[in-house]
Amino acid sequence: MKFYEKFARFLDLQSFWQAIKKEKNQIGLAKVVESIFDKPLCKGEQMSNWEKRPLRKSQQHYGALDAVCLVQLLSRMEEKARAEEHGDLVTVELFTRELIYGKKLDLPDVITDPNEKKEKDNKKDRRRR
Repeated sequence: MKFYEKFARFLDLQSFWQAIKKEKNQIGLAKVVESIFDKPLCKGEQMSNWEKRPLRKSQQHYGALDAVCLVQLLSRMEEKARAEEHGDLVTVELFTRELIYGKKLDLPDVITDPNEKKEKDNKKDRRRR
């Protein structure tokens, strides 16, 4: 999919949160929202019939809330990233730069264990020999 080539800036908030928290496992939007705001994100309409029109008010509310929370999340995530000791390695610019040119986003090493990176590098070296 090359849809992201149409956007000037694109940011995957889940990947950004993983990098901030040095989290290896991907977590959903609802868990990110809860960990930042200490409040659950309503997911009651997630599995409803979105093809049936008109949408119910509860579906419209769900869709709007799912979108508007992203703006507030980004602001809080940037604050949390700056507060972390590795905050200079986890910036919005770092996580959007490559997508501007339509390249695949590779997460920085900050989210992996340094020992794990050394092991991967050693395996690569052994394969080359």
